[in-house]
Amino acid sequence: MNKTKRKRKENRETYTITDDTMGIFWNDDPYYSSKILEPNKVILCRKSPIQIISQSCIMNESTLDKRRKDMESTLQSNSKLPIAINPEAHLYFFPTRSPRSVYCNWIAFYHVLAYDENKEESLIIFSDQTKVKLTTPGLSLQKQMHRTAMGIVMYMKESFSSPADSGVFMDAWAISRSESSI
Repeated sequence: MNKTKRKRKENRETYTITDDTMGIFWNDDPYYSSKILEPNKVILCRKSPIQIISQSCIMNESTLDKRRKDMESTLQSNSKLPIAINPEAHLYFFPTRSPRSVYCNWIAFYHVLAYDENKEESLIIFSDQTKVKLTTPGLSLQKQMHRTAMGIVMYMKESFSSPADSGVFMDAWAISRSESSI
């Protein structure tokens, strides 16, 4: 039997991402631009999803632009980049569309328990069993999950390895990139 708990609702002027943040979704409302999911809570916020991402980077002693450039350098890509809001706290979020789109949602990588994909939409099951259907194609969601995972691995590698080890890892990274483009 699948029981669904009723989520508590809150309204806020602003919001800072925490380890409870599961996702930040655009909200079709003239006053509250974002809908934020936390375990057993839905928060409506006046700030847009990208404003929340940006402000949360600043609260974690960086900027969105710096985090984007770091990930661009790490992944050697420049589109739909995941953002390391706070790598030490494992707060990694990935966009479901171009971050320039008002319809872009941001998903917390470590809160994704599972996802079901098909050609036109995706279903995400979060860590608290909340299910969210997205209009993001399944293949796109899968790529974003893989891209974020690779970004996390690269961040961890840079943080914990000795310089002598990085050559072997980079060779494996080059091989995996060439295999994925086949």
